[in-house]
Amino acid sequence: WQRRSSKAAFAREWVAQGLRPECVAEAEEKRRRWQNQAAVLAASGDLSAAKAAVKAKAQKMQISMCAEAKMMEAVEETLDG
Repeated sequence: WQRRSSKAAFAREWVAQGLRPECVAEAEEKRRRWQNQAAVLAASGDLSAAKAAVKAKAQKMQISMCAEAKMMEAVEETLDG
């Protein structure tokens, strides 16, 4: 089943069955860590480099659009002060 199904279909099935609280906590911790990493990149002062790094990480790790948006938000908040 997994070989013929896309990752997106597998993820939908997994979510449809419900997530265990420890899985949710782990995902939230990873998202916070990624947001902190994005903020550190933005603190260097180069907005375009920070955004490019976020997009590259999102594509490489195939993270959700929500997680990517939160990372971009962290970049912008860091630069806004």
